[in-house]
Formats: sequence, C-alpha cells, structure tokens
Amino acid sequence: PFRSKLAAAIMNGLEYFPFNQKSDVLYLGVSTGTTISHISDIVGQSGTIFGIEHATRVARDFLDRVASHRKNIVPIIQDARRPEEFFSVYKKVDAVYVDIAQPDQTNIA
Repeated sequence: PFRSKLAAAIMNGLEYFPFNQKSDVLYLGVSTGTTISHISDIVGQSGTIFGIEHATRVARDFLDRVASHRKNIVPIIQDARRPEEFFSVYKKVDAVYVDIAQPDQTNIA
C-alpha cells in the first residue's frame, strides 16, 4: 500500500473495484510499472491494459521490467494529454485508471 495508490485504496476500504478478469483498461501514467503489474494479474490473459507513459527514463524501466514480460500489457510511450495520437488505433476500454502526478490530471483523464 506504500507504493501503489490502488493498493492503498483497497487497504482503506475501496467500495467499488472496477477491474476483473477480461477487463480492458486504459492506464494513464504507468511510471515504472508497480501498479499496472497488479492490474495485469487481475485482468488476466483475457484482458488488456493499454499503459501510457511519457517520461523517457521511467518508460524505459517499465518496458524492461514489466511490459516485456506480460502479454496483456500494451505499452504506449506517449503524452496522455494527446489521446488523438494513440487512442484511435485501439478498442473501447472498460475502465480508465489515472496515476498522473500533474495538477491538471482530471482534465487529462
């Protein structure tokens, strides 16, 4: 719960959990991949997670340590503020998880 906002929410009594097996998820701000790896386990091989990260250094860690080992994660190295550059080539998602450390994160989502 100290490295993942989702884990912290669960530990603090999260009432609605939007992910299940077969879910397709858009994850904005994957960073190095801690939380997306947990969601990857939850959605299983029947689900897909589109992981968006813009920062080059952390994106490299995410690709090397997480995305390259999980077939249900589609890494997208792109700015979440510009969905027109990446979203039209993918399918509709069941949930959007936002983990962007920006003051305008609500607008980005």
